[in-house]
Amino acid sequence: MFKVLIVTALTLALGTVSFGQIVNGSFEGSGLTASYNALGTGYGSKTAIPGWTVGDTGSIDLITTYWNASAGSDSIDVSGWSAGSISQTFPTLPSVKYVVSFDMSANPDAGPRAYSMQVTAASASQTYTYDTGVEQNTSGVDGDMNWKRNTFEFTATGYNTTLNFADVTPPQSPFYAGPALDNVGITALYGTVCHRNNGKAAFKTMTFTDLSSVRDHLGHGDAPGPCVSAS
Repeated sequence: MFKVLIVTALTLALGTVSFGQIVNGSFEGSGLTASYNALGTGYGSKTAIPGWTVGDTGSIDLITTYWNASAGSDSIDVSGWSAGSISQTFPTLPSVKYVVSFDMSANPDAGPRAYSMQVTAASASQTYTYDTGVEQNTSGVDGDMNWKRNTFEFTATGYNTTLNFADVTPPQSPFYAGPALDNVGITALYGTVCHRNNGKAAFKTMTFTDLSSVRDHLGHGDAPGPCVSAS
């Protein structure tokens, strides 16, 4: 009876949550109106952008009109007065593989140079580079930021995952310029569960391409990930 209650509670909980959805992927709704707005420790609020949190070190700039966003009206310079970061924690399903898509550019006002941005989630990490000298992007209302679409994949290890974007460009004066970020989205690719026979020993690894099937199997007591051994 105790196990049944736990499984029932888990099923109800899973049924009320949308797994793998980014909130405010284009960084809108802050209410800030300056052309660029420093956010972070010692500057503006770390939670001024709905859905997102600025890191504890460095700072970022929320860009409104200083250059053209790739989606909506706002975007991010991941270095405000020094290299910063921004993150969001959202519901996921363990063992599901997700692909994050995002647009990347860089602040062109410090002259031609290569900028690096590290993306992390769960146990995955990847660094992306944007070279303003190669891309020849320009700021201003009539400029072209020449945004580039990128993808990043990770496999969730829990029911909540933190996605983090950080400026990891080697320090170089002026420090206010960094990689630019906009239009963040996420899609589930597939999930794997170890299917159990009415709570008995595991006997089959199953892979699904839709979250509802993964959610239902986990809610019924199946284990995330492939079976270690069949029996």
